[in-house]
Amino acid sequence: MNRVIDSKSVITLLRERLQQLVASQDDLGQGIQIISIEMGPVSLLGWLQSQSTKQRFYWDNRDGTLSFSALGICADFSRNQAESVSDYLARLAPVRKGLSPMLLVGGLGFSDESSPSSKWADGFGNGRFVLPRLMIIQKDGGWAIHLATSETDRTESGLQQISVFLDSVNFEDVSPAVFSGHIVQRKDLPDRSDWVSGVEYALSQIKAGGLQKVVLSRCSQFTFDRAVDAPGLLSVIRDLDQAAYHFCFQFGGASFIGGTPERLVCREGRDIWTEALAGTAKRSADLDEDYRRGVALLSAKKEGAEHELVSRSIRNSLMPLTTDLTSQVAPELVKLPHVFHLVDRFSGVLGSTVLDGDILSELHPTPAVAGYPKSDSLVLLSEIESHDRGWYAGPVGWLGENEMECVVAIRSGLVSGDQVALYSGAGIVSESDPGEEWDECEAKIGLFLSLFGEPVV
Repeated sequence: MNRVIDSKSVITLLRERLQQLVASQDDLGQGIQIISIEMGPVSLLGWLQSQSTKQRFYWDNRDGTLSFSALGICADFSRNQAESVSDYLARLAPVRKGLSPMLLVGGLGFSDESSPSSKWADGFGNGRFVLPRLMIIQKDGGWAIHLATSETDRTESGLQQISVFLDSVNFEDVSPAVFSGHIVQRKDLPDRSDWVSGVEYALSQIKAGGLQKVVLSRCSQFTFDRAVDAPGLLSVIRDLDQAAYHFCFQFGGASFIGGTPERLVCREGRDIWTEALAGTAKRSADLDEDYRRGVALLSAKKEGAEHELVSRSIRNSLMPLTTDLTSQVAPELVKLPHVFHLVDRFSGVLGSTVLDGDILSELHPTPAVAGYPKSDSLVLLSEIESHDRGWYAGPVGWLGENEMECVVAIRSGLVSGDQVALYSGAGIVSESDPGEEWDECEAKIGLFLSLFGEPVV
């Protein structure tokens, strides 16, 4: 790593280092080569928003220890339709060796059972991780910029393409613009009538026995009077809820953004962390009433049973994979801008032969986003839901050389032109009321709705 430099001098120094790399043929090697330069802090979302490329990626974790913005694609690894999660991640394993300090970024679709709709087929498919061309990473307070090159890049034509790319990178004005726009149309899939019918059908299946819970989702499609800039919208969301994970994945067309409170899995070496997040109560603007609602959620029978089901399922999934598995004595309260949740956090040590694909295959989808038992709930979802979830409620995040982190992509939406499709879901159990579950979904997208000028239930 070189000296810390001003962000405006980065491109010049990257060009110099790239020329040195190509000139040093004896040290060039094969495969991916990464140029890394220390730099000062920059507004990551503002920098991302100011770029002209349509391949933009963003991540920040909820404790502020890791965040990045990235541009372009150096290497692309889309998941084949018939490829299992385990096989897909195994295919990425050789790429991850020697990848540090850069990361593969991307995610997986919620379901493998159907082909993605046109809305999700453009760039997302049922799974895709990429190695960005350029990444600015903040890790534990240190800042660096990284440029990735492949063997084909280190040719005359390849170097010319990288030069053109670097010419397009902006460091001049990186202050994030304020989100603006007015809704001209809203469409809910399903609408309230069909939602009630779907919940009632789910309740009949639960009553019949076997199925204990199913998580039904909704898609609320908003059309605005102008194009919506995804990083700009995410910047406002992040300012309002800094206790969440925030992400943006734009592979060339639409952008998938979100501010999720739910970690699916974090791994460092053989150490692993995950959590059960379930049970919901709407918050109140009145402080006394808000306090009462939080206390009530901690002792609520329906919400407590739903949370225990999720927690037990995760524990059972992890036990064959880990040793020293521990969790909390009792669930804690998570406070988000519009809702409360219950959370139970787990930690453990992975067995020596356990791979990342094994972990994701076991954990996803959790009962918090699909239902329980998993297989029965997925069958019922295919019968009831007519919209395509795409990557909503799927695992998204990053893969490093010997570490990874994925979150559950809830509190999320797909931004395309002048349209924003917001996704939300509610766990249906035997005591559920269709109207209350509809309102819960509205509360879960409440942060977006408050920005759109829409009433929040």
